Amino acid sequence: MTSAAEIERRARIKAGELAKDPNRPKCDTNWIDRFLAREEEKSTEDKGRMIVNIYRFDVRKECEEEFARLNETAWPELFRHSPDYIATEVFNDIFGHNTYLTLDIWRSEEAFRAFQKEFAEDYQRLDDLTEACCESLMHLGICEVGTSSGATL
Repeated sequence: MTSAAEIERRARIKAGELAKDPNRPKCDTNWIDRFLAREEEKSTEDKGRMIVNIYRFDVRKECEEEFARLNETAWPELFRHSPDYIATEVFNDIFGHNTYLTLDIWRSEEAFRAFQKEFAEDYQRLDDLTEACCESLMHLGICEVGTSSGATL
């Protein structure tokens, strides 16, 4: 049975009021500024290229805080060991489900794979902790951005 608070929240979403809610989490777009600053140092042929590694997670309700800590702190701290890591964005389903998307943004797939190999133990440890928080997870794919085959900033 759906609670009265949930029904009210869904009505606010439909009415467009949720987007105006000052308590609603905002996307951190500072990574865009960091990315553009790095681009000034790149050769013309490499400018604007990156990949986005996309995952979907259905998080167990009792693990939401741990999942948030892992994706907002632990994973980015590990990824920052690579100069080719750009950012991680975490998105939550606005309808109150415990479904999340994460976007890990890297300079290239090769850079990501090299990082994964170099930091295999730490990567596996965080991966195991993340999986333990989830009812299910799915790797949705890797998208290339900033080339003729993809979108650009």
